[in-house]
Amino acid sequence: MAKREYHVYWTQPAAADLLETAAFIRREQPAAALRLYDDVSKKTNLLRHHPLLRRIAPEFQNRFLRELVVSPYRVIYRVLAAESRIEVLAVVHSSRLMPES
Repeated sequence: MAKREYHVYWTQPAAADLLETAAFIRREQPAAALRLYDDVSKKTNLLRHHPLLRRIAPEFQNRFLRELVVSPYRVIYRVLAAESRIEVLAVVHSSRLMPES
């Protein structure tokens, strides 16, 4: 039996979060900004095979809203199992909780 593979889709707000964060870091540490961008991209892409292995985002308590930690940032994503799809919703610093909206 073939393993199910999910498609990773970045929402516009999540892509903007990552680009803005990398741009902010790049002002002081260009190499660190590139590393962060690469790490987030690679680790998010790995979710395609096992999207439910990451922990539930604590502020939501919804089994389909998960977080991937790429220290010191959190990648918040939603698993749409029926569609074999992962939606990346936000990239936030780990010291922040997500807004409820």
